[in-house]
Amino acid sequence: MAKWLTKSNFNAYLVHPAKLWLAKYDPDKLPPWDEAAEARAIEGREIEAIARERWDDGVLVDGVMFDRPDISAALVSQGIDTIFEAAVLTARKLYAAADAVVKQPDGSWDLYEIKSSTKVRPEHYADVAFQVAAFREAGWQIGRQFVMHVNGDYVLHTQLDKSALITVVDVTDEVAAREELTLRQIDDAVAVLAGPCPALDVTAAGDFYKWLEVMRFMHPKLPEDSVFHLTRLNGDLVARLKADGITKLSAIPLDYPDLKPPQITQLTAVRAGQPVIDAPAIAERLAMLTYPIYYLDYETNATAVPLFEGTKPYQQVPFQYSLHVKDSPTSKLRQCEYLAEGPANPVGGLVDHLRSDLGPTGSVMVWYKPFETSRNTEMGALLPQSADFFAGVNERVFDLMDIFADGLYADPRFHGSASIKNVLPVLVPELSYKTLGIQEGGAASRLWGQAARGELEPEVAAQVYADLRVYCGQDTLAMVRLHEVLLHHNEVA
Repeated sequence: MAKWLTKSNFNAYLVHPAKLWLAKYDPDKLPPWDEAAEARAIEGREIEAIARERWDDGVLVDGVMFDRPDISAALVSQGIDTIFEAAVLTARKLYAAADAVVKQPDGSWDLYEIKSSTKVRPEHYADVAFQVAAFREAGWQIGRQFVMHVNGDYVLHTQLDKSALITVVDVTDEVAAREELTLRQIDDAVAVLAGPCPALDVTAAGDFYKWLEVMRFMHPKLPEDSVFHLTRLNGDLVARLKADGITKLSAIPLDYPDLKPPQITQLTAVRAGQPVIDAPAIAERLAMLTYPIYYLDYETNATAVPLFEGTKPYQQVPFQYSLHVKDSPTSKLRQCEYLAEGPANPVGGLVDHLRSDLGPTGSVMVWYKPFETSRNTEMGALLPQSADFFAGVNERVFDLMDIFADGLYADPRFHGSASIKNVLPVLVPELSYKTLGIQEGGAASRLWGQAARGELEPEVAAQVYADLRVYCGQDTLAMVRLHEVLLHHNEVA
């Protein structure tokens, strides 16, 4: 029996034909659906519900996937002119469900795709093109096509203006321009499902980074010297290395064409078999610091539908900070922290505490300066009386990550990454995130949102808040310990 080809299957094909085949016949070999993906799906459904309020007379197709084409056809027969999740199944098993179809006076149906992004992305054209092809193959007369997405410039004032939150973009011309390509891709995808699994070769990848995710998942024990650990990897480079018979980092010449400086730094460390440390340059950077040193980290929450007055969709709203403080090189380390609990806007309380905890002088150390300074600027805009305070803080910010991102300290075990999650296990292995109740920022944001909005049982929410304090505190303690490692290297250099 032929397998159905859905829009998500088609998207898998666009990543790589092998991903499509595996999704249908051997899904355990693909990365699993994780909590972050589930959170995005929930948010997407919220935006769909808001976007559909544009129509008062729409009817939602309800029922299991197998029944929806028949239900949709029945609604059309009944004269329903606006249908949500209208579905079709063609003779060769193309299955598509449109977020909304609206009948026009000439008998054609306009098709709407609803996205939770803040703009139309290239992959959205492929989504709509597949649906148009399937609906037309099923005998529907499709007219114009639209993408409805979140208005990224919308600012919440008192009450949510749902009509202003959603932007509608006519994509008919862009979809028509790729019609022939889409039809060829659909033919090829149908053929893939009828044959054996294609090789997971990079030359057939349509999306290199998603292909790389699949490849690494299927090969979790890649050798440390594999070229797939090269930083800033891209499909063209992988293909050229393969063509040249190069599979190991140590075999890549330092003058290999088109290598970027971070890649050369990584390869130099790999060839040395040990860290490559520019102690004088590191010392020069660290000499810029003045005591007291405040090691600062925020945790933030961002939602498609803004929750707090004065904020935009997906604006990162800080709800927590950790602040480790060294008043002098020899003083005892101390910690200050703040965590908002409950559904109210967390920024006011956070700013009040931060102004008390963070003194007027001394360096403010962060990991990835653009994130923290942007949050400071945004909080200053939300609370104008604090704008000068945050402007002063931003002038004092020192980005510890730059030392690693600029290649002043390169270790082969970093795999070319300057992420704290890659650097910390190498230099401070006793500080591990793997044992924490919350292990990464996405989970911190999602769980805080659920706890703050009362979506968790009280005892579960209490544990989330406790785990958040530990997680955010470890982020700032990690900077303290990494700073100490760098100072030690300077002392022995």
